[in-house]
Amino acid sequence: MRSVVPFLSLLLALYGVGGIKIEPCCPRGQIHTQLDANGTKEGCKLYDGEIPPFTAQWTEGEDREVEFFPEKDGKFSCEEGLYRVSTALLYGNVLTKINSTTGWLQVTELNGTELDSYSNTNFCGYYTDLYSSDGALEPTYVVCYNPDPGQTETERKFKDIFYPSALLVSAVFILVTIILYCTVGSLRKTLFSKITLGFLVNAFICYLVLSISYYHDISADKEDSILGTMKCKIFGYIAHHTFLAFFFWMTAMAFNIAKSLSTMQVVRNQKSSLKSFLVYFLYAQGIPVLISIVVLLLDTLKPSNIPLPNMGDFQCFVGQEYNELTPFFANSTFLYFYLIMIVLISFNIICFLVTSIHLSKHWHSMKAVQTSCSDGLVDHFSIIVKLSVIMGVPWVLDIVSAYLEYEYGSEVFTLKTILDILNLLTGILIFLSLICKPSVWTQIKNSYTKKIDKTNLHLTKSSSSTATTASVKNASLNDTAPVRSV
Repeated sequence: MRSVVPFLSLLLALYGVGGIKIEPCCPRGQIHTQLDANGTKEGCKLYDGEIPPFTAQWTEGEDREVEFFPEKDGKFSCEEGLYRVSTALLYGNVLTKINSTTGWLQVTELNGTELDSYSNTNFCGYYTDLYSSDGALEPTYVVCYNPDPGQTETERKFKDIFYPSALLVSAVFILVTIILYCTVGSLRKTLFSKITLGFLVNAFICYLVLSISYYHDISADKEDSILGTMKCKIFGYIAHHTFLAFFFWMTAMAFNIAKSLSTMQVVRNQKSSLKSFLVYFLYAQGIPVLISIVVLLLDTLKPSNIPLPNMGDFQCFVGQEYNELTPFFANSTFLYFYLIMIVLISFNIICFLVTSIHLSKHWHSMKAVQTSCSDGLVDHFSIIVKLSVIMGVPWVLDIVSAYLEYEYGSEVFTLKTILDILNLLTGILIFLSLICKPSVWTQIKNSYTKKIDKTNLHLTKSSSSTATTASVKNASLNDTAPVRSV
C-alpha cells in the first residue's frame, strides 16, 4: 500500500483536469523573443496579442493542449550544475514530444531514433516567434542540460564538500594574518605592510563570501535557489569586486617588492608614506570600483552589441547561459574576470622575474661569504617560493583549470582539482609566506610578551592598590571602633 501512495502522488502532480501539467519557461503573458532591434539578445517579453494555449505533440495520439503549472511564480530554473538550453540550439532539427505515459519530454531524430528524455522538473515549455517567417507563435522547449554527464556522484559530493571547506579554511588563516598585522606594531609601520593589509582584507572578504555562497548553493533546495535574486547579485558583486581588488593589491605588492630590490632597498625598512599609500589605494581599490560600476551599468542598460556580465543570473558571479558554440575566450566569465586576471598576473610574473634576477645577482655576489652552500640553496629556494605566492604566480593554474573545465567538463575532474588545490588553500600559503619567518615570529613574540608583561604589571599594581586601600579602611575601622562601643 505504501508503494502505491508515491505513485498516486506522482500521477496527481502530472495529471490534472486539463491533462499533463508542465512548467512554463516565461512568466504568464510573456513569450520568448528578440529583446533588441539588432536581433542579438533573446529573452522573455510581454506579448501584445493573445497567447494561445500551449499545444504539445504526444508520443501516442493527436496533439493536445498542455496546462502550464508554474511552481515558482512562473520562473523556471534548473538544478545546480545544469544549464538552460533550448532544444533547437542543443539538437537542431528534431522532434520533441510529451510521453503520454510518464509526461516526460522525449527528443528524437526525424527518423524516430530517441536522443534524450527529460523529467518534468528538467524541462519547460514556451511560445516563441523566432522560428517562423511571419511571426506566428510556435511551441518549443528548454531543457536542463548537463555539460558534465560523466561526473560521478562521488566526484560531485567531493567537490561540494572540499571546495567550500578549503575556501573557509583559507579565510580563517587570512583573518589570523590580518589580526597579527594589526596588533603587532612593528608589522604595520612600513608602506609594504599597509599594502599587504589592503591585499589581506580583500582576500578575506572574497574567500568568506565565496564559501558562504557555495554552502548556500549546495544546501538549498531547488525551490530555494537564490539565482537571479538580489541576495545572489549582492554576493556576486562583493565576490567579483574583492577578487579583482585582491589581484590589484597583489600587483601593488609585486611592484613594490621589485622596485625596492632593484634599488637594493630592504622592503620592510621603507618609511611609510601617506601619499604613496594613497596612490596605491586609489589604484588597487579604485579601479575595481570602476569595473564594478561598468558591470552594473551593462546589466542595467543591456546593450545589444556586447556580451553582458549577467551578474547573479546564472551563478552568484558573472556568467552566461551555456552554449557549446561559445568558446571559453568569448564567454562572460572570461571577459569580465579572467581577462583582467590574465593582464594582472602577467604584470606580476614580470615583477617576479625582475625580482628573482636581482636576488640571484645579490646571492651570487655574496657566495664567497656563505658558510654552507646547501643551506644557502634551501633558503634561496624558500624565498623564491614565498615570493611566487605573494606575487600570485600560482594563479596561472586557476586560469588553466577554468579553461579545461569549460572545454572538457568532468573528463578532467581529477586534473582540475589538483590545479585548484593551491589557490583554494591560498590563505595557508599566505600565512606561511608572511608570518612563518624567524624575523616576523620574533617581532610577534616580543610584541605579545610586552603586552602580557604590561597586563601583569597593571594587575599587580591594581592588586597592590586594592590591598593598600583595604588596609587603610581596616585601620580606620579599628580606630573608630572604641568610639562606637562607647
